[in-house]
Amino acid sequence: PVYWAIAEGAVRTGITLHRAVPRVDTGPILAQAEVAIAGDDTSGTLTRKLVEAGIAVLGQALDALLDGAPGRSPDLTRATYRTSVGHRPLESATSAVEAERMVRAGVPNMLAWATVDGRPAYVRAARLVQNGDAIRAPLLTYADGSLELVETAALCGCHHDASECPHRLTGSAGSRRSSVVTAVNSDVEL
Repeated sequence: PVYWAIAEGAVRTGITLHRAVPRVDTGPILAQAEVAIAGDDTSGTLTRKLVEAGIAVLGQALDALLDGAPGRSPDLTRATYRTSVGHRPLESATSAVEAERMVRAGVPNMLAWATVDGRPAYVRAARLVQNGDAIRAPLLTYADGSLELVETAALCGCHHDASECPHRLTGSAGSRRSSVVTAVNSDVEL
């Protein structure tokens, strides 16, 4: 849920401590906490915030368990389930804003990627750029703006060769919505 909260542009998310039952996230709720999602949060930073929030309400959940409190039933009609996350291709994003969120959502474990100079480049940091901003290549251009690939790596971080990573999701040629400007600075790590 951390990946999808960032990728979909949510401004808040939370953590719920449930009484254990066989099906995930369906047990009675013992404690909950909400956290704000900052515009620069990554999956890594947001996970740390959620862990801290969970620790803060852990005592409340333990007290409820020890007191035999039944907890409250979750509203399963509002539950959502998402597919597992792989390395998402930035070329499939419909906008620069969506691509920037994909980058932040993938850091640190499932980095988004783009094709730069014919090779996959896994993106650890990116920034939205406006016309007139000083930029360094590589740059992805979308209908609503551009995304500068600030920090890239040849390896995904999953301990696989980039071209053979089983987690990398490839888009069809018809789904490409951006154009890639090749690297012009020799100090850009690709």
